Amino acid sequence: MKEETKLWFEKAEEDFDYAQYNLKGHRHGAATFFCQQVLEKILKAFLVENDVRPPKTHDLILLAKQTELNLSKEWLSDLRKLTQYYFLVRYPDMSQKFFAKPGIAKEVFQKTEEIYQWVKEKFGKS
Repeated sequence: MKEETKLWFEKAEEDFDYAQYNLKGHRHGAATFFCQQVLEKILKAFLVENDVRPPKTHDLILLAKQTELNLSKEWLSDLRKLTQYYFLVRYPDMSQKFFAKPGIAKEVFQKTEEIYQWVKEKFGKS
């Protein structure tokens, strides 16, 4: 694994821990925010490992398409939602109305973990 890839990979791992910690601590908005960050960083790590300079974007769909990984339509839909959540969660009105609900954060975390683990497995096969 390339040195720059390791840096992205380690940040993704760290953000995964933050997402999990915040979910357990009932900080649902923060958990959702870090879920987006996990996937952004693991996708950027994948790009770097495959000699593609990652764009400066938070758009998970754009990043996923650049990786050329074969993500399911369901996962692409999840990535689209997570990209939206990343921006919405930073606004107090949206954070309180929508992300204060533990079920949403838990579902987001489960989807994130599923996609994250799948992308990590692809590193050995890229």
